[in-house]
Amino acid sequence: MRPRLVPLRITKVLPSKEAGFTLIEMIVTLLVLSIVLVLTLTLFDTNTRLAQVQTSVSDLQQNLRSAQQVIVRDLRAAGRGALPQTQFPGTVGGNPIEAISVINNVPASTFIDPGNSIPVLEGTDILVVRGALNQPVWMVAKDTGGFTRDTGSGNGSLTVSNTSLPGFNIPQSLTALTDAINANRQERIVLVSEVGDEFTQVVTLDPGSSAIFADSVLLAFTSPAGTWGEQFRGGAFSYVSMVEEYRYFIEDRRAVAGDGGSSLRPRLARAHVLAGSNTPYAGVAANWNREVADEIADLQVALGIDTNGDGALLDTQNETDEWLFNHAADDASVAGGWNGNPLFYVRLSTLALAERPDRRFRAPTFAALEDHAYTTGTGDLLNGTDRRLYRRRWMQTNVDLRNLF
Repeated sequence: MRPRLVPLRITKVLPSKEAGFTLIEMIVTLLVLSIVLVLTLTLFDTNTRLAQVQTSVSDLQQNLRSAQQVIVRDLRAAGRGALPQTQFPGTVGGNPIEAISVINNVPASTFIDPGNSIPVLEGTDILVVRGALNQPVWMVAKDTGGFTRDTGSGNGSLTVSNTSLPGFNIPQSLTALTDAINANRQERIVLVSEVGDEFTQVVTLDPGSSAIFADSVLLAFTSPAGTWGEQFRGGAFSYVSMVEEYRYFIEDRRAVAGDGGSSLRPRLARAHVLAGSNTPYAGVAANWNREVADEIADLQVALGIDTNGDGALLDTQNETDEWLFNHAADDASVAGGWNGNPLFYVRLSTLALAERPDRRFRAPTFAALEDHAYTTGTGDLLNGTDRRLYRRRWMQTNVDLRNLF
C-alpha cells in the first residue's frame, strides 16, 4: 500500500502593530531614566556638600577646643608660686611681675616681638600668663642658712636643698634651677615669706654668682636696693619658685605673606619669653611664635572682679558691672573699683573661621565679642562680603583662678 502524501502548509506570520517599542515609549523611558539619574546625582551632590560642611564645622570646633584647652590649662595655674594678681592696666615686658596681664584690643601695627616681624591682628587681645606653670615649687628650710642680702645693692643669695623641711625629708628635684644656672638664664625667682603667701619678693637670678652642690643650690640674685619688710627678716622664707611667662595672641597671617589685602589666615599663637622681659626664652627666636590652633580669628579676655566685696559678680554687659573688658566703655586706667579687689574669674572668648569659603553660604553679620565691636563695611575682616562666605563658631569659658588671693 502506497503511503499517502500530505502537503506541507507554511503559514506566514506578519508582524502586528503591537510588536517592539514605539518612539513615544522610548522617549518616556529615557525621560524617566534621566529623572532618576538626575535625582541620584543630586542626592550624591547634596550628601557630598553635607559631608564637607560637617567636616568644616568639625574642624572649627576642634580648633576652638584646642585653643581653649591650652589657654585654660595655663590660666588655672596663673600666679602659682604666690605671684600677685593683676594691677590695671597690666604690664608686658617689665615690672611689676603679675600673674595675669591683658593688652586690650590692640591697635593696628602691633607686633609681639621687638623686631616687628610677627604682627598681631588688630582689635584682638594679648593675654599674658605668669607663674610656676610647669615648674615645681621648692620648700625652703629656715635653718639651712645661706641667705644674705645687701640693702645697698640689693644683691643676695639663698640656699635651696634637694629635700624639703627637716623631719620630712621629702626629695625635691633641683633640675630646673641647675639648668637655669648652667644655661646662664636670668630667671625671675619669687621668694615667699613664711608669715603669709601675700608677702613676696620677686628677684632676678644671677647665674654667674650662683653655685651647684651635691645636695643643694646656692641661688644668687639681684633686686632693687632698699630694705625689705619684717616679714623677710633673716631669710624667713617658706618656699621659692621660678616664674614662667606666656603671651597668647592672634597672629595676623595672610594668604600672601606681607600683603594686607590678601585673604586672612589667622591663628592663635603663644610666645614663651623670659619672665618680665622682651627676650625669647632660652634665646630661641622661634619661641616668639609657637602655634596653638589654626583659623582662630579673635581672642577676647574679660576679667571678673569683685568690686563691692559681696562675693558675687554682676554682669550687665555695660561699664557699671563687675566685668572689665566686656564693654566698649570699660576703662582699666580709671581709678577706683578695679585695683585692690579680688580677681575671681577670667572669661575667655575665642572665634574660629572655616579654612575655606562656601560660595553657597552667607554667614550673618557678627556684632561684637566682649568689647570688640565689628563693623559691617565691605572691607571688614569678619563681616566683609567675602568674609561672610566663611563659616564661623565661637566658644566662651569662665576660668576659676586657683592661685590668686
